[in-house]
Amino acid sequence: MAWALLMLMFGAAALLGISLRLARRKDAALNASADPLCGNCGYCVRGLDGNVCPECGSDLRVVGIIMPGEKRPINRAWRGVIWTAASLPGAFLFAVMLSNWVGPQWMVTNQRRVIFSQMTYCNTTVTANATGKKLVFGAAQIHERPPVPPQIIFLSGNNVNQSLDIRLSERTCGYFDASGKLVSGNFDAKAIETWLNAQGFKDPRVAEAAANILAAVNEMGTPAETGFTRFPPDRWGNSQTGVAHPTFTTSQARANELTYLFDGGVIVLIWLAGLAVVLRRRHFRGAGASPVLDPQVITGGAPAPR
Repeated sequence: MAWALLMLMFGAAALLGISLRLARRKDAALNASADPLCGNCGYCVRGLDGNVCPECGSDLRVVGIIMPGEKRPINRAWRGVIWTAASLPGAFLFAVMLSNWVGPQWMVTNQRRVIFSQMTYCNTTVTANATGKKLVFGAAQIHERPPVPPQIIFLSGNNVNQSLDIRLSERTCGYFDASGKLVSGNFDAKAIETWLNAQGFKDPRVAEAAANILAAVNEMGTPAETGFTRFPPDRWGNSQTGVAHPTFTTSQARANELTYLFDGGVIVLIWLAGLAVVLRRRHFRGAGASPVLDPQVITGGAPAPR
């Protein structure tokens, strides 16, 4: 999306450049006059008694006089349009680079842990996918920062359509059973046991497996998640009850509303700063030289008819 916007900006700048070139060529032809012209509106000022253009009211000591053979200077409106089109691509790139270093971003940490329950009464594989995010400033070194603790966890088992959604901040969870009914409550071993029952594991001993899965999930976001966690033997003499693999963790930067506001603010500031310079009143030939313009310039004949 960002690159598409940038390409549109460059395209607009190219079209504007072509249009300006054609307009300047037209101006050159129009200003090939034998008379001095007002620097603002192009009205003939030969034969004037004062320093004010009778057509537009501009002070000729400020706007200047276009002598025969000279091109009319670009007016303020055109300068503003040109600056707008020319500055947007560069300002956009600068804003993106600055945002990458100091701009507000979401730091999103995704974690994945595979839990194997190897009991005869609950032989299944549970995948825990966790997500956590926090607001940071700058995304350049985001991979060197500590991972964000999990905030939301999705447990998926044999039936991927019945994932157990867990909100760790409230310690609540919920899933939809086979009939489409929402089953929700507190997140604990009993909730996991009920979810496993909905997966087809009806044996009462499933409570042991639920407790092991809960322990493995609670390790996510702690130093214990980096290693293998082997479950203890159950009360019925099963020593190979299961194992939880190390958690795979990745962190990345993600733009949010504040990121776009930051980028837009930088672009607007660059545009305004340049616009103040571009639109600054300029003094052209004959402007401000003396309180009275050179008589040789504005005398010698009657002004052109309006």
